[in-house]
Amino acid sequence: MSLRFRRSISLIPGVRLNFSKSAIGLSVGVPGARVSINSKGDIYTSAGIPGTGLYNVERSSIRGSKSSRSRRTSEEENDDFYLPPKPPKPSLFANRRERAFYRFLREHFEGENVPVDKVIIERAIALSEKYSKIKYTCLALACLAGARNDENFPDLLKSAGEVWSNRKNAFGTYEARKYFPLLNMKIQITPGIWFDESFSASAFGFIYAEILQDAGDSVSAFKVLEMLDANQLSAVSVVDIELAEKKFQDVLDSTEDLELEDEATGMLFIMRAAALSELGFHDGALEAIKKVIAKRSLDEEVHNRALWERANIYQRQGKRGQALKELEKIVLADSKYPEVMERITALRAED
Repeated sequence: MSLRFRRSISLIPGVRLNFSKSAIGLSVGVPGARVSINSKGDIYTSAGIPGTGLYNVERSSIRGSKSSRSRRTSEEENDDFYLPPKPPKPSLFANRRERAFYRFLREHFEGENVPVDKVIIERAIALSEKYSKIKYTCLALACLAGARNDENFPDLLKSAGEVWSNRKNAFGTYEARKYFPLLNMKIQITPGIWFDESFSASAFGFIYAEILQDAGDSVSAFKVLEMLDANQLSAVSVVDIELAEKKFQDVLDSTEDLELEDEATGMLFIMRAAALSELGFHDGALEAIKKVIAKRSLDEEVHNRALWERANIYQRQGKRGQALKELEKIVLADSKYPEVMERITALRAED
Protein backbone atom coordinates (compact mmCIF):
# COMPACT_ATOMS: atom_id res chain seq x y z
CA MET A 1 0.00 0.00 0.00
CA SER A 2 1.18 3.47 -0.78
CA LEU A 3 0.32 6.08 1.83
CA ARG A 4 1.10 9.75 1.48
CA PHE A 5 -0.01 13.27 2.23
CA ARG A 6 -1.03 15.32 -0.82
CA ARG A 7 0.46 18.80 -1.02
CA SER A 8 2.14 21.29 -3.35
CA ILE A 9 5.92 21.34 -3.83
CA SER A 10 7.90 23.49 -1.41
CA LEU A 11 10.85 25.11 -3.22
CA ILE A 12 12.34 27.10 -0.34
CA PRO A 13 10.82 28.21 2.99
CA GLY A 14 7.82 30.42 2.21
CA VAL A 15 7.78 29.59 -1.52
CA ARG A 16 5.59 26.84 -3.04
CA LEU A 17 5.01 25.64 -6.59
CA ASN A 18 1.31 24.85 -7.14
CA PHE A 19 -0.30 22.78 -9.89
CA SER A 20 -3.83 23.05 -11.27
CA LYS A 21 -5.74 21.61 -14.20
CA SER A 22 -4.78 24.44 -16.53
CA ALA A 23 -2.01 26.50 -14.93
CA ILE A 24 1.16 26.43 -12.87
CA GLY A 25 1.55 28.95 -10.10
CA LEU A 26 4.14 30.30 -7.72
CA SER A 27 3.12 31.16 -4.18
CA VAL A 28 5.22 33.30 -1.82
CA GLY A 29 4.54 34.38 1.74
CA VAL A 30 4.33 33.55 5.40
CA PRO A 31 1.46 32.22 7.55
CA GLY A 32 -1.32 34.79 7.38
CA ALA A 33 -0.13 36.61 4.25
CA ARG A 34 0.57 35.20 0.80
CA VAL A 35 0.85 36.39 -2.80
CA SER A 36 0.32 33.92 -5.67
CA ILE A 37 0.77 34.33 -9.42
CA ASN A 38 -0.01 31.78 -12.12
CA SER A 39 0.97 31.19 -15.73
CA LYS A 40 -2.30 32.77 -16.93
CA GLY A 41 -1.38 36.14 -15.42
CA ASP A 42 -3.68 36.04 -12.38
CA ILE A 43 -2.46 37.47 -9.08
CA TYR A 44 -4.02 36.43 -5.77
CA THR A 45 -3.34 38.24 -2.50
CA SER A 46 -4.54 36.53 0.68
CA ALA A 47 -4.45 37.66 4.29
CA GLY A 48 -5.92 36.05 7.35
CA ILE A 49 -5.50 34.59 10.81
CA PRO A 50 -3.42 31.39 10.78
CA GLY A 51 -5.11 28.34 12.26
CA THR A 52 -8.64 29.72 12.00
CA GLY A 53 -9.36 29.06 8.33
CA LEU A 54 -10.50 32.70 7.92
CA TYR A 55 -8.89 34.38 4.91
CA ASN A 56 -9.66 37.28 2.59
CA VAL A 57 -8.54 36.69 -1.00
CA GLU A 58 -8.35 39.39 -3.69
CA ARG A 59 -7.71 38.77 -7.37
CA SER A 60 -6.00 41.00 -9.93
CA SER A 61 -4.25 40.44 -13.27
CA ILE A 62 -1.09 41.42 -15.11
CA ARG A 63 -2.77 40.78 -18.47
CA GLY A 64 -4.39 43.30 -20.80
CA SER A 65 -7.49 45.42 -20.18
CA LYS A 66 -10.91 43.97 -19.51
CA SER A 67 -11.95 44.60 -23.14
CA SER A 68 -9.00 42.63 -24.50
CA ARG A 69 -9.69 39.79 -22.11
CA SER A 70 -13.37 39.59 -23.00
CA ARG A 71 -12.51 37.73 -26.18
CA ARG A 72 -11.73 34.59 -24.21
CA THR A 73 -14.25 31.79 -24.42
CA SER A 74 -16.72 31.21 -21.61
CA GLU A 75 -14.88 28.01 -20.78
CA GLU A 76 -11.66 29.91 -20.19
CA GLU A 77 -13.49 32.49 -18.05
CA ASN A 78 -14.73 29.75 -15.75
CA ASP A 79 -11.35 27.96 -15.57
CA ASP A 80 -9.99 30.01 -12.67
CA PHE A 81 -6.61 29.43 -11.06
CA TYR A 82 -6.83 26.81 -8.37
CA LEU A 83 -4.87 27.04 -5.14
CA PRO A 84 -4.48 23.51 -3.76
CA PRO A 85 -5.69 23.48 -0.16
CA LYS A 86 -3.03 23.06 2.47
CA PRO A 87 -3.06 19.71 4.23
CA PRO A 88 -5.09 20.25 7.39
CA LYS A 89 -3.34 20.44 10.71
CA PRO A 90 -4.43 21.12 14.28
CA SER A 91 -5.58 24.69 14.80
CA LEU A 92 -4.43 26.98 17.57
CA PHE A 93 -7.23 25.70 19.81
CA ALA A 94 -6.94 21.98 18.97
CA ASN A 95 -7.11 19.59 21.93
CA ARG A 96 -4.41 17.16 23.00
CA ARG A 97 -6.18 14.21 21.39
CA GLU A 98 -6.13 15.73 17.91
CA ARG A 99 -2.54 16.91 18.29
CA ALA A 100 -1.38 13.44 19.37
CA PHE A 101 -3.26 11.83 16.46
CA TYR A 102 -1.79 14.30 13.97
CA ARG A 103 1.74 13.75 15.31
CA PHE A 104 1.29 10.00 14.92
CA LEU A 105 0.17 10.34 11.29
CA ARG A 106 3.03 12.66 10.43
CA GLU A 107 5.63 10.40 12.02
CA HIS A 108 4.42 7.10 10.57
CA PHE A 109 2.20 7.69 7.53
CA GLU A 110 3.86 10.50 5.62
CA GLY A 111 5.83 9.62 2.49
CA GLU A 112 5.58 7.35 -0.52
CA ASN A 113 6.79 4.15 1.15
CA VAL A 114 5.64 3.67 4.72
CA PRO A 115 7.80 1.17 6.64
CA VAL A 116 5.91 -1.54 8.49
CA ASP A 117 7.10 -2.44 11.97
CA LYS A 118 5.71 -3.16 15.42
CA VAL A 119 6.26 0.43 16.53
CA ILE A 120 3.41 1.74 14.34
CA ILE A 121 0.99 -0.88 15.63
CA GLU A 122 2.03 -0.46 19.25
CA ARG A 123 1.71 3.34 19.08
CA ALA A 124 -1.69 3.11 17.38
CA ILE A 125 -2.95 0.72 20.07
CA ALA A 126 -1.52 2.97 22.80
CA LEU A 127 -3.42 5.94 21.34
CA SER A 128 -6.63 3.87 21.18
CA GLU A 129 -6.28 3.05 24.87
CA LYS A 130 -5.45 6.61 25.90
CA TYR A 131 -8.18 8.39 23.93
CA SER A 132 -11.46 6.46 24.06
CA LYS A 133 -13.22 8.77 21.56
CA ILE A 134 -10.84 7.71 18.79
CA LYS A 135 -10.32 4.11 19.95
CA TYR A 136 -11.53 2.47 16.74
CA THR A 137 -10.05 5.19 14.53
CA CYS A 138 -6.61 4.33 15.93
CA LEU A 139 -7.28 0.59 15.79
CA ALA A 140 -8.13 0.98 12.09
CA LEU A 141 -4.64 2.41 11.52
CA ALA A 142 -3.12 -0.45 13.53
CA CYS A 143 -4.94 -2.93 11.29
CA LEU A 144 -3.85 -1.03 8.18
CA ALA A 145 -0.21 -1.48 9.22
CA GLY A 146 -0.71 -5.02 10.48
CA ALA A 147 -2.36 -6.17 7.25
CA ARG A 148 0.97 -5.70 5.49
CA ASN A 149 2.74 -7.98 7.95
CA ASP A 150 0.43 -9.80 10.35
CA GLU A 151 3.39 -11.29 12.20
CA ASN A 152 3.74 -7.88 13.83
CA PHE A 153 0.10 -7.98 14.93
CA PRO A 154 -1.01 -11.38 16.31
CA ASP A 155 -4.46 -9.98 17.21
CA LEU A 156 -5.04 -8.58 13.70
CA LEU A 157 -8.10 -10.73 12.96
CA LYS A 158 -9.79 -9.87 16.25
CA SER A 159 -8.99 -6.15 16.09
CA ALA A 160 -10.06 -5.88 12.45
CA GLY A 161 -13.38 -7.48 13.40
CA GLU A 162 -13.85 -4.91 16.18
CA VAL A 163 -13.14 -2.05 13.79
CA TRP A 164 -15.52 -3.41 11.17
CA SER A 165 -18.30 -3.84 13.73
CA ASN A 166 -17.72 -0.23 14.83
CA ARG A 167 -16.83 1.22 11.41
CA LYS A 168 -19.26 4.14 11.69
CA ASN A 169 -17.49 5.19 14.86
CA ALA A 170 -14.01 4.45 13.46
CA PHE A 171 -14.44 6.53 10.31
CA GLY A 172 -16.90 9.07 11.67
CA THR A 173 -14.75 10.75 14.30
CA TYR A 174 -13.57 14.32 13.82
CA GLU A 175 -9.98 13.15 13.37
CA ALA A 176 -10.89 10.49 10.79
CA ARG A 177 -13.01 12.89 8.72
CA LYS A 178 -10.30 15.55 8.82
CA TYR A 179 -7.15 13.51 8.21
CA PHE A 180 -8.06 10.17 6.59
CA PRO A 181 -8.80 11.78 3.17
CA LEU A 182 -5.05 12.55 3.08
CA LEU A 183 -4.06 8.89 3.32
CA ASN A 184 -3.93 7.46 -0.20
CA MET A 185 -3.72 3.70 -0.38
CA LYS A 186 -3.60 0.90 -2.92
CA ILE A 187 -5.02 -2.54 -2.16
CA GLN A 188 -4.48 -5.41 -4.57
CA ILE A 189 -7.86 -7.09 -5.02
CA THR A 190 -6.36 -9.72 -7.33
CA PRO A 191 -3.24 -9.58 -9.57
CA GLY A 192 -3.65 -6.63 -11.93
CA ILE A 193 -6.63 -5.11 -10.09
CA TRP A 194 -6.10 -2.44 -7.44
CA PHE A 195 -8.34 -0.46 -5.11
CA ASP A 196 -6.91 3.08 -5.14
CA GLU A 197 -8.60 5.47 -2.73
CA SER A 198 -8.20 7.36 0.51
CA PHE A 199 -8.56 5.44 3.77
CA SER A 200 -12.28 4.92 4.34
CA ALA A 201 -14.80 2.37 5.60
CA SER A 202 -14.99 0.91 2.07
CA ALA A 203 -11.21 0.60 1.87
CA PHE A 204 -11.16 -1.06 5.28
CA GLY A 205 -13.85 -3.48 4.09
CA PHE A 206 -11.55 -4.74 1.34
CA ILE A 207 -8.70 -5.06 3.85
CA TYR A 208 -10.86 -6.96 6.34
CA ALA A 209 -12.16 -9.30 3.63
CA GLU A 210 -8.55 -10.09 2.68
CA ILE A 211 -7.67 -10.73 6.34
CA LEU A 212 -10.62 -13.12 6.66
CA GLN A 213 -9.65 -14.95 3.47
CA ASP A 214 -6.09 -15.39 4.74
CA ALA A 215 -7.57 -16.83 7.94
CA GLY A 216 -9.56 -19.36 5.88
CA ASP A 217 -12.94 -17.78 6.61
CA SER A 218 -14.20 -17.16 3.09
CA VAL A 219 -17.84 -17.18 4.21
CA SER A 220 -17.33 -14.15 6.46
CA ALA A 221 -15.19 -12.46 3.81
CA PHE A 222 -18.03 -12.88 1.34
CA LYS A 223 -20.50 -11.32 3.80
CA VAL A 224 -18.22 -8.30 4.29
CA LEU A 225 -17.93 -7.74 0.55
CA GLU A 226 -21.71 -7.95 0.18
CA MET A 227 -22.01 -5.03 2.61
CA LEU A 228 -19.84 -2.79 0.40
CA ASP A 229 -21.25 -0.67 -2.40
CA ALA A 230 -21.78 -2.83 -5.46
CA ASN A 231 -19.13 -1.97 -8.05
CA GLN A 232 -16.58 -3.68 -10.28
CA LEU A 233 -13.99 -4.04 -7.51
CA SER A 234 -16.37 -5.67 -5.06
CA ALA A 235 -17.58 -7.92 -7.90
CA VAL A 236 -13.99 -9.03 -8.63
CA SER A 237 -13.45 -9.77 -4.94
CA VAL A 238 -16.66 -11.80 -4.69
CA VAL A 239 -15.94 -13.85 -7.83
CA ASP A 240 -12.35 -14.39 -6.68
CA ILE A 241 -13.69 -15.99 -3.49
CA GLU A 242 -16.25 -18.07 -5.42
CA LEU A 243 -13.47 -19.39 -7.65
CA ALA A 244 -11.21 -20.19 -4.69
CA GLU A 245 -14.11 -22.06 -3.06
CA LYS A 246 -14.65 -24.02 -6.31
CA LYS A 247 -18.17 -22.64 -6.66
CA PHE A 248 -17.87 -22.65 -10.44
CA GLN A 249 -21.57 -22.31 -11.22
CA ASP A 250 -21.75 -19.30 -8.90
CA VAL A 251 -18.87 -17.76 -10.85
CA LEU A 252 -20.79 -18.21 -14.10
CA ASP A 253 -23.93 -16.70 -12.58
CA SER A 254 -21.97 -13.71 -11.24
CA THR A 255 -20.29 -13.02 -14.60
CA GLU A 256 -23.29 -13.51 -16.88
CA ASP A 257 -23.94 -10.87 -19.60
CA LEU A 258 -20.49 -9.37 -19.00
CA GLU A 259 -18.98 -6.80 -21.38
CA LEU A 260 -15.21 -6.45 -21.68
CA GLU A 261 -14.35 -2.81 -21.03
CA ASP A 262 -11.44 -2.44 -18.60
CA GLU A 263 -9.07 -4.27 -16.23
CA ALA A 264 -11.81 -5.21 -13.78
CA THR A 265 -14.14 -6.70 -16.41
CA GLY A 266 -11.11 -8.30 -18.06
CA MET A 267 -10.31 -10.08 -14.81
CA LEU A 268 -13.94 -11.19 -14.50
CA PHE A 269 -13.69 -12.64 -18.04
CA ILE A 270 -10.59 -14.61 -16.98
CA MET A 271 -12.33 -15.95 -13.87
CA ARG A 272 -15.33 -16.92 -15.97
CA ALA A 273 -13.00 -18.77 -18.33
CA ALA A 274 -11.42 -20.62 -15.41
CA ALA A 275 -14.86 -21.72 -14.17
CA LEU A 276 -15.94 -22.84 -17.66
CA SER A 277 -12.77 -24.88 -18.06
CA GLU A 278 -13.17 -26.50 -14.63
CA LEU A 279 -16.67 -27.56 -15.69
CA GLY A 280 -15.31 -29.05 -18.92
CA PHE A 281 -16.29 -26.26 -21.35
CA HIS A 282 -12.78 -25.69 -22.65
CA ASP A 283 -13.72 -24.13 -26.02
CA GLY A 284 -15.89 -21.49 -24.32
CA ALA A 285 -13.11 -20.81 -21.83
CA LEU A 286 -10.54 -20.32 -24.60
CA GLU A 287 -12.89 -17.95 -26.43
CA ALA A 288 -13.23 -15.79 -23.31
CA ILE A 289 -9.45 -15.70 -22.84
CA LYS A 290 -8.97 -14.81 -26.50
CA LYS A 291 -11.11 -11.69 -26.07
CA VAL A 292 -9.04 -10.52 -23.09
CA ILE A 293 -5.70 -11.01 -24.85
CA ALA A 294 -7.00 -9.24 -27.97
CA LYS A 295 -7.79 -6.09 -25.98
CA ARG A 296 -4.34 -4.51 -25.98
CA SER A 297 -5.35 -1.56 -23.81
CA LEU A 298 -5.55 -3.75 -20.71
CA ASP A 299 -2.79 -3.73 -18.10
CA GLU A 300 0.14 -6.12 -18.58
CA GLU A 301 -0.69 -8.03 -15.39
CA VAL A 302 -4.19 -8.76 -16.67
CA HIS A 303 -2.78 -10.03 -19.99
CA ASN A 304 -0.31 -12.22 -18.12
CA ARG A 305 -3.08 -13.59 -15.93
CA ALA A 306 -4.99 -14.43 -19.12
CA LEU A 307 -1.97 -16.28 -20.54
CA TRP A 308 -1.56 -18.14 -17.24
CA GLU A 309 -5.18 -19.25 -17.32
CA ARG A 310 -4.94 -20.29 -20.98
CA ALA A 311 -1.97 -22.45 -19.99
CA ASN A 312 -4.18 -24.02 -17.29
CA ILE A 313 -6.87 -24.78 -19.86
CA TYR A 314 -4.41 -26.39 -22.27
CA GLN A 315 -2.94 -28.43 -19.45
CA ARG A 316 -6.39 -29.72 -18.47
CA GLN A 317 -6.79 -30.78 -22.11
CA GLY A 318 -3.48 -32.62 -21.95
CA LYS A 319 -1.78 -30.16 -24.34
CA ARG A 320 1.41 -29.59 -22.37
CA GLY A 321 3.32 -28.17 -25.33
CA GLN A 322 0.77 -25.42 -25.89
CA ALA A 323 0.58 -24.72 -22.16
CA LEU A 324 4.36 -24.30 -22.15
CA LYS A 325 4.20 -21.76 -25.01
CA GLU A 326 1.67 -19.62 -23.09
CA LEU A 327 3.90 -19.55 -20.02
CA GLU A 328 6.96 -18.69 -22.11
CA LYS A 329 5.08 -15.66 -23.50
CA ILE A 330 4.82 -14.32 -19.95
CA VAL A 331 8.53 -14.59 -19.13
CA LEU A 332 9.48 -13.37 -22.61
CA ALA A 333 8.03 -9.96 -21.73
CA ASP A 334 9.08 -10.00 -18.09
CA SER A 335 10.94 -12.66 -16.13
CA LYS A 336 9.95 -11.34 -12.69
CA TYR A 337 7.46 -14.16 -12.08
CA PRO A 338 9.27 -17.01 -10.26
CA GLU A 339 6.09 -19.14 -10.11
CA VAL A 340 5.93 -19.09 -13.91
CA MET A 341 9.55 -20.21 -14.21
CA GLU A 342 8.93 -23.02 -11.71
CA ARG A 343 5.94 -24.21 -13.69
CA ILE A 344 7.86 -24.08 -16.98
CA THR A 345 10.62 -26.20 -15.41
CA ALA A 346 8.04 -28.74 -14.18
CA LEU A 347 6.36 -28.99 -17.60
CA ARG A 348 9.71 -29.45 -19.36
CA ALA A 349 10.61 -32.19 -16.90
CA GLU A 350 7.37 -34.01 -17.75
CA ASP A 351 8.29 -33.94 -21.46
